[in-house]
Amino acid sequence: MTTTTWDPSELSNVTLDATDLIATATSSSGGARGLGHQAIGKYYFEVTWNTFTAGDTSCCGVANASWNLTSTSLNSSVYYATYSGGQIATAGTANTTSAGLVTAGQTVGVAVDLINKLIWFRIAPSGNWNGSTTANPATATGGYSISALITSVFAPIYPCVGFAASGDKFTANFGGSAFSGTVPSGFTSGWPSSNTYEMVTQVGAEVWVKNPSAMRVTQVGSEVWRSVANYVAPVITAEPIVMILA
Repeated sequence: MTTTTWDPSELSNVTLDATDLIATATSSSGGARGLGHQAIGKYYFEVTWNTFTAGDTSCCGVANASWNLTSTSLNSSVYYATYSGGQIATAGTANTTSAGLVTAGQTVGVAVDLINKLIWFRIAPSGNWNGSTTANPATATGGYSISALITSVFAPIYPCVGFAASGDKFTANFGGSAFSGTVPSGFTSGWPSSNTYEMVTQVGAEVWVKNPSAMRVTQVGSEVWRSVANYVAPVITAEPIVMILA
């Protein structure tokens, strides 16, 4: 799997290094989105907070295409993120829940479940998810809903960073190197650079009949169409994948 980077064309008041993984703020407001966006699946990535101003609201998380790259407001319904105080902001609400105070050099782990529309944050490698001893991405327990971000079928979701102080610097690990924390069970290790969309388009049953009393279903199948192209509206571009169960 080829993993994503920050998108050099989707940033504001931010500079990137040669790898497009280290983002540095050049103003007190700005941000960057990931190059690869996803609409289905479960993904884990990490962001190391190299340098930041204590108490500011620089953040990391996920956003949809409507996010204003110059805004790092806690009360934003178009992205979900955790801040230096550990505070988690979701759906336009600055929650009191904390994933734990972040200090310079620490890494934040982000688990994104686009199937169940949930998100979790922790201080890697082994902090409590969403500040709870019972939250667990592997069992879809204790996650914050990100349904407000998914405004349509196959709405693209991006990793993001937002900055509130010039000089703040974050390094993303989208799976191109070893993670500091363990990837939750069932989650993809990293964030792919390609964009994959799937949907069931047909479900059918095949019935063979010798006589009415012997009627039985012999095969059940689902037809899944997959597209890996960038798109604006859901457009099917690839061959169908047909699964048949005897």
